[in-house]
Amino acid sequence: MPNNTDELFNEGEIVGLYPHQLNSEFCYKLAHTFFNLVPGAKYVIGYSLKDWSKYLVEAFDYAARDKGVKLEFIGQATLDELLFSKDSGWYDGAIYLTTERFGRNKQGIKLYDKENKALSIDEVKNGFDITQVDYPSDLINNQHQLTKVSYRSKFIEKLYTEIELNRTIDFKVIIDCANGVTGNVFDTLNNDNVFGDLEVEVLHIEANERYPHYLPDLADEHLAKVMKNELISNNGDIGFILNSDGSKFIVVDNTGLDLNLEEVARYIDSRGEQIEHSNHYGIWGLINVLKDLSYNEFSLSKITNLASSINYQEQTSEDIKSKFDYLLDNLWYTWNPHFVLPIIDMYGDGWRKNSPPSEFIAQYGSKKLDEILNEKAFEIEQNVRLFKEYADSQKWFDNYCREPGRECFSDFKNNPIAYFCLEYGLVDWLQIYSGGLGVLAGDFLKVASDMGVPMVAVGIFYHEGYFHQDFAEDGGQVERYIHQDADDYPFELVLDEEGKQLDVMVEVDGREVFARAWKLKVGNVDLYLLDTNYDKNSLWEDKKITAHLYGGDQDTRVRQEILLGIGGARMLKELGLNPSLWHMNEGHSGFLVLELAKNYIDQGIEFKEAIGMASSKLVFTNHTLKQAGNDIFPFVLIEEHLSSYTDDLNTDINSIFELGKEEIYAQGKFSMTMMGLRHAKISNAVSLLHGKAAKRIWPEYDLVPVTNGVHMPTWVSPEIHELLDRYVGENWHYPEFDVDYTRVQNIPDQELWDAHNIRKHKLITTLSTELGLNLDPDALTIAWSRRLASYKRPDMIVSDLDRLRQVLSMQDKPLQILIAGKAHPKDNAGKELVQRMNQALSTEEFKNKVILVPGYNWQLARRMISGADIWLNTPYRFEEASGTSGMKAAANGVLQFTTKDGWTDEVDWYEKGWVIPEEDPVKAMFDTLEYQIMPLFFENLNGEYNEHWVQMMKNCMELVLKNYSMERMMKEYLEKIYLPIITG
Repeated sequence: MPNNTDELFNEGEIVGLYPHQLNSEFCYKLAHTFFNLVPGAKYVIGYSLKDWSKYLVEAFDYAARDKGVKLEFIGQATLDELLFSKDSGWYDGAIYLTTERFGRNKQGIKLYDKENKALSIDEVKNGFDITQVDYPSDLINNQHQLTKVSYRSKFIEKLYTEIELNRTIDFKVIIDCANGVTGNVFDTLNNDNVFGDLEVEVLHIEANERYPHYLPDLADEHLAKVMKNELISNNGDIGFILNSDGSKFIVVDNTGLDLNLEEVARYIDSRGEQIEHSNHYGIWGLINVLKDLSYNEFSLSKITNLASSINYQEQTSEDIKSKFDYLLDNLWYTWNPHFVLPIIDMYGDGWRKNSPPSEFIAQYGSKKLDEILNEKAFEIEQNVRLFKEYADSQKWFDNYCREPGRECFSDFKNNPIAYFCLEYGLVDWLQIYSGGLGVLAGDFLKVASDMGVPMVAVGIFYHEGYFHQDFAEDGGQVERYIHQDADDYPFELVLDEEGKQLDVMVEVDGREVFARAWKLKVGNVDLYLLDTNYDKNSLWEDKKITAHLYGGDQDTRVRQEILLGIGGARMLKELGLNPSLWHMNEGHSGFLVLELAKNYIDQGIEFKEAIGMASSKLVFTNHTLKQAGNDIFPFVLIEEHLSSYTDDLNTDINSIFELGKEEIYAQGKFSMTMMGLRHAKISNAVSLLHGKAAKRIWPEYDLVPVTNGVHMPTWVSPEIHELLDRYVGENWHYPEFDVDYTRVQNIPDQELWDAHNIRKHKLITTLSTELGLNLDPDALTIAWSRRLASYKRPDMIVSDLDRLRQVLSMQDKPLQILIAGKAHPKDNAGKELVQRMNQALSTEEFKNKVILVPGYNWQLARRMISGADIWLNTPYRFEEASGTSGMKAAANGVLQFTTKDGWTDEVDWYEKGWVIPEEDPVKAMFDTLEYQIMPLFFENLNGEYNEHWVQMMKNCMELVLKNYSMERMMKEYLEKIYLPIITG
C-alpha cells in the first residue's frame, strides 16, 4: 500500500496519486474512503482513455458491493460527460480515473461529491488514514459484471442545445483532441454539422507522440507551434488544444500566439450562470467560447488582446545547440532509449563505430548540424525538460531514509558511498571497460542515480582504452588499440579550491607520479577518472600507466592499482569528500586500505590498529574464483613499488606484504583478492552458488551472497520498453514505484512477437550488411555472447561437428548460430580457442549458419540480447560467479538454454527455457536442441508463431524483470552490506 501522506497529491483539481502506480488494493481502500466521505446510495464511475483502467474500476465496484451501495459504470467518457451523467442519474457522487499527466508518471483519480465539488486533498488523506478494510486477496481473480449505463446520447443532445451558433459567420476553428476520448464527442458533433458555417475541424494529433496525455501547458512552446502549423496548413483562424479527458484547453491564434488561459477562463467564469460545470473549463467552456465567436461578441481581436505578453519565438540555432550540448554533457540520455535523441539518427546503424559524439557531430559542419537540430528541436526540448525533472525529483532513497531503522542512511547525503572499480562499461564509445565487471559497475552507477543513492565513483581514463577486435586470416584474434582524447568526451577537468587543475600525487617505484582527474556525469552520480598522460609527468612510462586497460604486464598493473586505490582516496580527500563507506568492486583497488590506514596513522595510531580501523568502513565484492582473474604479485614488485610508503605508514615492507600474502591460493605471493577479503568489514559474492563455491576455497571467510542484476532501462530494447509501458505501466522502470510484473502476461502474443521480430530483423540486417553475410530472418537464431574464456565453453557448440551438421541440415527447420566475444589479451588459452573455432567454422558447410562474429563490443551485445531467439550459456559449474548476459536477454523475451551456474542455478527453468546437464553436456545439448527446441519453435499453430513459445517469452520477462534488476541488487546491498557496516 502507498504511503498516502507522501504520495497523495492535489494538482489543480486532480486528486490522485503521486508517485505510485495505481493498483487494485489502493483503489479498494480509496473506494471505502470515498463512500465514507460522500455518504449516499448510488454513485457513478468512468475513465478517460485506456482500457487497462478497467481493472481499477472493478476494485471500486467490489468495494461498493461490500459497502452495500450501488456503483454504475459509464465506461470511457470525458469529465464533462461523467458529471453530466452524475446529475442526470441523480447520483450521490462521481469517481473519475484519468490518464492525464502532470509531469512524469503522475496520473490520478478525481473524486466529486453530490454538488460536483472535487474533494480536498486533506479530506482524502485524513479519511484514508482512518479507513480500516481488509483487501480481498481474490479480488483480481473474481469475475463479476459491472453495472454498465450510458448517458452519451443525452449528453450529446444537451450539447446540441448549447450550440446556439450564428450559422452565417465564415470562420474556421481547429480543435485538437489528441487521442483523448474528447475526440469522440467533437467528431459526433461535427459529423452532424451542428456548427453550421462556423467551420470546425477536429484533429487527433499528439503534440509529441512520445509524450502523450500531458496537460496542455502555456509554458510548452511546442504546443503552440504545432497548432500554428495546423492552423496555417488548414487555413484556420483559431485553435483549441484539449487535454486527454477534456477538462481543460488552451487557445492559440493563427500567428502562433499562446492565448492566456487564465484570462479566457476568467471570461468564462464571468458568464458562469450560462455555462454548466464551468468550474473546470471543459467542453462546455469551449462551446461557449465558440458561441461567442460565432456572434462576434467575443471576437478574435478580443481574444488576441487577452493573450499573454510573451509571443512565441522560434528558438535560435544557438539555443537548440546549447540544449543539445547540455544533454550530451550527462550520460543520462544514454539509458533513456524511449526518448530517442537525434544523436541516434546521426550516429548511424553500424555497431563497430566507436567514435564519441563530438567527433562525428563535427563531421556534419555547422550548417548541416543546424538543420538536423532544428528538425529535432522539440525532441531536444522535451529531453531537457525530462532530464531536469529527473535530476530534481524526489527519489526512492529519500523515502527509504525515512523508514524505521533506516534513518542512519541520511548521512550518505553529505558523506556518500565511494565506489572504486578498474573499469566502467557505460556506453559503447567510451572504451574504459572490457566486459562483465565493467558493465556491472556502469549499471550500478546508473541505478544509484535512478534511486537517488548518494555515490561517487573512482576509476581510470585509459587513453588507449581496451582493444578492438578483428580476426586474422588464420582465425587468430587481432588486437587493435584506438587512441582516446579526453577532450573529445563529455568530461570536466577537476579543479582545486583555487580553480587550478587538481593534481593528485602517488609514489611509484620510489618517485612521484601525478594524475589529473576528469569528472563524468552519470545522471546524478559523479564518476572521477584518473589520468597520468599529461605534461606534469616527465617520464613516458609514468604517462603510460593509464594507457591500456588490461594491456600491460604485472608491473603496469601494480602501478595502475596504486593509482586507483591510493590516488583515488587522495583525490576524494582533496575534493573535501568524507565517504561513509568505501566499496571495492574487485581486488584492484585493494591498496585503498593503506591510504585509509594512513589517515589514522597521521593521528598517532599504530599501523596494525590503523589497518583495523580502516577496515571498519570497507566493502569488498569478489566477482571471480578463477585464479587468472585475481591479481597475484611477487614480493619483488610489492617491494619495488610500495617501499616508499613505509615511512608514512610507520611500518616495514614485510608488514605491508603480509597484508595480502596467501600460501595456498597465491602460493606465498601477494593476492589482491586476499587483501580485500581480509580487510573489508563485509565481503560479498555475486550469486548464491558463488558464495558456496567461495566458502570451499576460502573456508575462513563468509561472503554474503548478493546476486547480480542488470539496469533494465539500458538493456531492454525500445520495442519491448514500449510494450511494458503499455501493459505493465509506464512506471515499470522507476525504482520509486511498486510494480506488478505479473502484468507482463497481459501483453498480447502478437504484439510481443512483432516487437521481437523487429529486434531480430535489426540484428540480422546489421550483421549481413557489416559482414557481407546472408543470414535468414526466419531461422531459429541462437546466440552465445560474452568474454571468450575456456571455462565459459564457447566451443561446446562445435565440439561435435557431425551432430552440428545434422541439426543444420534440417531444411524445414533452418538454424543459425551467432557466437561473439573477446578473449582477454593475456589469455593465451582463450585466444587459441578463438583460432580453433574460426578454423573449424571456415568451411562452406557452416557459412551463414554458424558465425564467430568479429568486433564484439557493447553495441553488438545490445543487438544480440534483444534479437536472438535463444540465449546459449555454457559455463562449467562453480566457475561462473554470476553472469548477467542471460538476464539482459531474458528481459527482452529471449529464451534461455543454459547450464546451471551462477545466477542460472537459482532459477526453476520450467516453461522459461532448457537446462544443459553436466553429465555428457554436448550430447544433451544437441538432443534438447533437435528434439525439443527446434520442433517447438517451428510448430506454428496459428500460422505465424507458436503460442507456447511466446508464453515462455513472457515467463522469462516476468522472472527477470522482477528478480534480477539492478534495483533489487542495490536494495540488497543497502540491507545486507551497507546497513550492518554503518550501524556498527
